[in-house]
Amino acid sequence: MTLASAWVSQLSRDADLDASLVATRADIEALVREDGTSRLLTGWRADVAGRPVLELLKGNAALAFDGEGRLVLEARSHQPAPD
Repeated sequence: MTLASAWVSQLSRDADLDASLVATRADIEALVREDGTSRLLTGWRADVAGRPVLELLKGNAALAFDGEGRLVLEARSHQPAPD
């Protein structure tokens, strides 16, 4: 939850939007729980934050610092487990 909230905050800043307008804690919790009621799943909120957070939650991406104090999403390649 904390990681998803931090990512929503960064994405909001990047879009020059107040994070509280993009998503409430309940919206983020709903997205993490996959219950389908999160406002992050529809409209402009999905574009700004919902889809990037879903990539993080699915394990398709990871968060890292860019060296300037900002979070960035990095794609992850899924490697097969060694034998």
